[in-house]
Amino acid sequence: MPGVEFLPRAGNVVFLSRQSGAAPDPKRAAVARLRELLPPGAIVYAVRRAEDADSGWIVCDFYRIEDGNVTRLTEDVAHVLDCHDPRREVGVKLRRSPGIDPLAGAIDGRLSTLLHGAPGEIGQRMIG
Repeated sequence: MPGVEFLPRAGNVVFLSRQSGAAPDPKRAAVARLRELLPPGAIVYAVRRAEDADSGWIVCDFYRIEDGNVTRLTEDVAHVLDCHDPRREVGVKLRRSPGIDPLAGAIDGRLSTLLHGAPGEIGQRMIG
């Protein structure tokens, strides 16, 4: 396996160790950053960039606004929700599930559950 070193131990036990040159997992790093930035009760603000009501998708950028500070969360949210597209210049493209608003489903539902283990721990608001 590339990036993994097998370390022999006494008997039949083998321990795996990551080599220091192994690339970090972008999704894990994004989860760690967002857990710090979005505690339970936090609000994620979305700015709509594009939408197609007929096909059910919306493109948004995401921010945390607190005490006059604005933090852009778009890239980390894209990694955590498995919809990162390095070719996309702005926003995260979210697809609508039947009967569910794509923004609420992504933030109140999936993101909240991935970061804090339950839906509804993080809220969302649309700007514009």
